Amino acid sequence: MEEYISADDKLSAFTANLFGIKFDYGLKGISWFKKNKILREARVDINYERYIQTTGLHANIIQVGYYMPF
Repeated sequence: MEEYISADDKLSAFTANLFGIKFDYGLKGISWFKKNKILREARVDINYERYIQTTGLHANIIQVGYYMPF
């Protein structure tokens, strides 16, 4: 006999996978950034991830970041 029972399928067992890719680019290759000592170390990154769950939940996750030391 089961101890806990629910009609909510979100509480059932599931498996999930997360796949992703990241692009990271240093801005020191751009001439305008080369001239400035602080901006020469700046970086931009873009992340894309795909989440897949066996319960039918799927998600696309996109992140954009900017790094500048000071």
